[in-house]
Amino acid sequence: TEDLVAGVRWAFLDMLEKENDWMDVETKSKAKEKAHGVLAKIGYPDFILNDTILNHYFQNVK
Repeated sequence: TEDLVAGVRWAFLDMLEKENDWMDVETKSKAKEKAHGVLAKIGYPDFILNDTILNHYFQNVK
């Protein structure tokens, strides 16, 4: 997951530099700061690991 987040961050920063002609230098700088400051919080709810709940939830799916 860390690689995924790093890839998204890299793609955003790359786009910011190469495909962005409407932001001024100051705004780009602030956007870069924000991109570097984003904390990745990736997780899942507890019920995802509960087969009983999942089977009940998806019982009508064919």
